[in-house]
Amino acid sequence: MSIDSQVLEDFAQAFTVASTLQLSPLSNAAAAELVQMGPHWPLNGFEAAWQLLADGVDEGEYARWQDMNRVYGLTGPAVVPPYESVHTGDDGLIFDRDTLQVRLEYLQLGLEAPRLNNEPDDHIGLELSFLAHACMTAAQAQTELFAQRAVGVAVDFSARHLLVWGPPMLRAALREASTQWFKGVQTLTLQLLEQWQELLVNAGLATVGKQTGSDGDSADSAPTSGNKTEIPSGGDTDGSGGKSADADRSEGKSADADRSGGKTAGAGERAGVKRDGGKQADSERKAGERAGSKRDWLEAL
Repeated sequence: MSIDSQVLEDFAQAFTVASTLQLSPLSNAAAAELVQMGPHWPLNGFEAAWQLLADGVDEGEYARWQDMNRVYGLTGPAVVPPYESVHTGDDGLIFDRDTLQVRLEYLQLGLEAPRLNNEPDDHIGLELSFLAHACMTAAQAQTELFAQRAVGVAVDFSARHLLVWGPPMLRAALREASTQWFKGVQTLTLQLLEQWQELLVNAGLATVGKQTGSDGDSADSAPTSGNKTEIPSGGDTDGSGGKSADADRSEGKSADADRSGGKTAGAGERAGVKRDGGKQADSERKAGERAGSKRDWLEAL
């Protein structure tokens, strides 16, 4: 069973917004405009998340930044590092084996992280951006073969990576968040991944199986897009994968080591992963040509 192209576009839009929210806090003006456009959100059932975001607008830009800084470690140690390798790697370090595996996944669609070798490729915001690109590529593919390939990349990446560590990490970040805004960011992203997983299972593209082990064998042996991909179920609810959230600093490394001068990826980089060589993907051009009132709210970011 395939996924309708409009559904893929809707998820692409949602993943793009979640990516931006996870990469950096918004300015007061951008936050207010985003919330005003919330009714145009392409997916159903996110009322609670949008209410939290609306309540968080008046908290102020600094309060939102401070909360994200404390939890994600924008300028110092992170309470809940937003990097895959910290939660899934054997040593809980950034730039570990899982980071390099994610880098190879990006290359399947000719993409790379915007700050290659300086910022870990496996930040949750970048992984969400990659899924957005894969979904839009599939939705706008000129042939069924190309569409199936892009969907296969999205399904396998979800099962091998984002759906393995993302939900437990987001739950941990939600518990640590002190502002309504950051709680809304985590709630929206978590619900988005849950709906994405449900879509894949209902479409017959994936099954929900047992939680992967810490040795990563299940990820290495995950089936290709021609078969049903097994998505781990359950998992650690503390987002640590059985490891300390600050284990990445045991070798003197900090989960925030990728940030120079306390800067984070800004709204201008909301696409996250970029096309190798700096070229814009043709699907992005087509998306701009087809933009309508339903996705005008993206301009708020």
